[in-house]
Amino acid sequence: MAGQFGRKVVAAGVGPVSDIDAKRAAFVAAERARRQSESEKALGEGLAVAGAVPRTVYRTEKSLTAAYVLWFFLGGASAHRFYLGFPTSGFIQLFLRIGGFAMFLSAGSAKIGGANLLLATAMMAAGGLWLLLDAFLIPGLCANANLRARSFGSGYHAYA
Repeated sequence: MAGQFGRKVVAAGVGPVSDIDAKRAAFVAAERARRQSESEKALGEGLAVAGAVPRTVYRTEKSLTAAYVLWFFLGGASAHRFYLGFPTSGFIQLFLRIGGFAMFLSAGSAKIGGANLLLATAMMAAGGLWLLLDAFLIPGLCANANLRARSFGSGYHAYA
């Protein structure tokens, strides 16, 4: 009965055919021993390895309280939307407020007319109203984020 090791066929019970095969067999044996000792060491230190129960579990579900705290303190940066997993609408909100404010500051120059001042005011007002509206939308956004977290698996990630 012949088994294949690498590219060369080695007969069962017969040693390596060449010096390279002997080195390869020694390397494979050393790697297996090293991996075995690492997994034993990890188990001794309480680290999670393949097949072991994880020691620390972090929830991926989002907290309604954390979302409201972010809305209150960092709402101008749309931090609550980024936290809840809605980065596209977060960037749009951020653009409305920052872009509107930048246009408002530049509207005082002689080259820019009153139309840009009106547009800047409209952009800042839209961003501000959207931010106020988010106070009522956050519970639904949080529920949606948690539903998405549960649909991708158990809703938990384990780290060692």
